[in-house]
Amino acid sequence: MNTPALRRALLMAPLALAWLAGAGCESLLTGNEGNLLFSYEAVDELSDFNKPVAVGARLDLRVREAGNRKDVTIILARSGSPEALEVVDTSSAGPIVLEGRGDGTAHIDVRARLSSGETVDDSVDMLAREPEVLELRHVCSPDREAAYFVDTDVLVPFDMSLRSGKALVGYGLHPVDVEPASGLTFDESSKDQENFHVHTSATPGLVTLSSRIDSESLGMRLVRVGDVDGGGLSPASLDDTVPVDALGYIRMLPTVAGEYVCCPRTPMTVENDTPEICEIEARGESTCLVAGFVSVRGLAQGTCSFRASWAAADDGAGVEATATVPIVAPSTP
Repeated sequence: MNTPALRRALLMAPLALAWLAGAGCESLLTGNEGNLLFSYEAVDELSDFNKPVAVGARLDLRVREAGNRKDVTIILARSGSPEALEVVDTSSAGPIVLEGRGDGTAHIDVRARLSSGETVDDSVDMLAREPEVLELRHVCSPDREAAYFVDTDVLVPFDMSLRSGKALVGYGLHPVDVEPASGLTFDESSKDQENFHVHTSATPGLVTLSSRIDSESLGMRLVRVGDVDGGGLSPASLDDTVPVDALGYIRMLPTVAGEYVCCPRTPMTVENDTPEICEIEARGESTCLVAGFVSVRGLAQGTCSFRASWAAADDGAGVEATATVPIVAPSTP
């Protein structure tokens, strides 16, 4: 399956990933009375505010002044249809936390104090729908099974939607069965709407995630760092090139019996065999999104060749893998 979400998961450079994870993007809509601006963080279809909240998920609704987008003081927030969307939490500074309770439409009324001291009322109509499609994938491989290290915080990218393809929004919903149940635990505090944040167990073996919504499933083979016996460029980096005077990112992944290890949060070092052609630097292993990435700066046309090594691999004996990246002519405006 070569969906836009899959390509996004496989191809984005670490700095872009960090920006997305930290900043987020918003869907916005001016309220029915024109006094307040309503928004929430979203990943897909940003221009469409009317994406349904998934039943069972929560959504943080931000409220600001219409026009100048200044912060407001929330005095009251309530749902006209709590059986569809319920206001489960709010504070004077916001956000208004909504929870999808069942299929339907809810009229959300808000009273707020503007920065000028004026009190205004406004409202917005929002939807809730039962999820019908769940797509699960690996952050580093298009295959249905990939390896992960034991006892590690990792990400499992997902998309939740209706059968029509309409994206759903919300966080905190994990409609999957895990076999064995002890294979991983979900981070219930995460508000990420495109990745399940999970911690793998300390026991090696196959963990299967099976959707409760449809027939989707995903295999996560838990391995020890010492089991690593090879490495190489990730599938998304195999055809990458870097122009002269440009900075690019490629990903080196350790492998176990030929299977890529996603989120390889173990120290990796790189040695440059062609310093006249390129400059390289390992980006570290602080997060799943950064682990395995190598920055490559083109200095001259040719083949950038380097070696990556994982000292803890092969039960501490270490493993080394070589890689090449073409450095091509500078891009023209």
